[in-house]
Amino acid sequence: MRLLRAHIENFRCLGDIALEFSTDRNRNVTLVRAENGNGKTTLCTALEWALYGDSALEQTAYPLVPPDLALENTVRISVACDYEVSEAAGEARRYRLVRSASESIWDGEWYRSPTTAELFSLLPEGPAPIDDPGSLIRTHFPESRRQTLFLNDTRCAAFTEPGTNAVQAAVRAFGLDTRVLTRVSDRMNALFLDMIGGHTADIGTSRASITADFRLVMSESDGSFRLAWEQLGGSARHALATALLFGLMDVSHVETFGVIDAPLALLDLEPGRTALRQAGQRNAHLVLLMASREIDGREDLLDRCVGRGYTLTICDDFCRIAIVP
Repeated sequence: MRLLRAHIENFRCLGDIALEFSTDRNRNVTLVRAENGNGKTTLCTALEWALYGDSALEQTAYPLVPPDLALENTVRISVACDYEVSEAAGEARRYRLVRSASESIWDGEWYRSPTTAELFSLLPEGPAPIDDPGSLIRTHFPESRRQTLFLNDTRCAAFTEPGTNAVQAAVRAFGLDTRVLTRVSDRMNALFLDMIGGHTADIGTSRASITADFRLVMSESDGSFRLAWEQLGGSARHALATALLFGLMDVSHVETFGVIDAPLALLDLEPGRTALRQAGQRNAHLVLLMASREIDGREDLLDRCVGRGYTLTICDDFCRIAIVP
């Protein structure tokens, strides 16, 4: 599966923007650059809302309508995503999913209408609506895949935090089970060591692995281990979570996409450079959301793997966002 394009209207500071995502297998990264407060996380939330609906808004207890339009009238909010799915016999089919709602603000109180989802099959003769699209949308975007399709700091941390089922859910989301945990562990460890390079003070002679009950640990040759959460610092934890995601992609051979907000940026410079190099080698189409300071020192790698690039900037007094290729 891969994202093709998106059109966002009236979703917070995203007034009316359109993006084309890279579909080049050799330059598989779409880079969206924006400074803090200029719409990176809003863009990620808008795309997640389009594919997964209102559950993407659980932490959004405020109106979605842009502030300048909140003037006691009704405003339509919509996000349309075109995507491609490989179906039977390798046939690729394209769809357009349009998620929309309306918001009204009266006397200081805001109201949001029930969200609607429309799905269209993109045919040579034009879009054809699909009746009762809910089951097909859930097939294309199962809940189990969400944390691997949309990766942010919180979800990245959940892979190493004790007491979560994030690793198990990720393994199953890629269609894998306990029979291949050793292969996933080996691949994850190789990618992790490649990322951290000479920054090995936290791990010593340990190797990263996944236990039979789906915990990320740092294990020793004598069979003892410590939870990765206990042994690793923050940057190393993010490196391990990223290595897990890339390892799952490699072992499963699933062609997928990923929208990554922050985790690569939270890595130290050299681990981050390696992670970007690895990202460019994956059988995946990635959308990276990064600030300028997070790009500094990594430009050469981005030049090699970025197929499309955009800059989000506030461009007027009404908090609109301009997209500049």
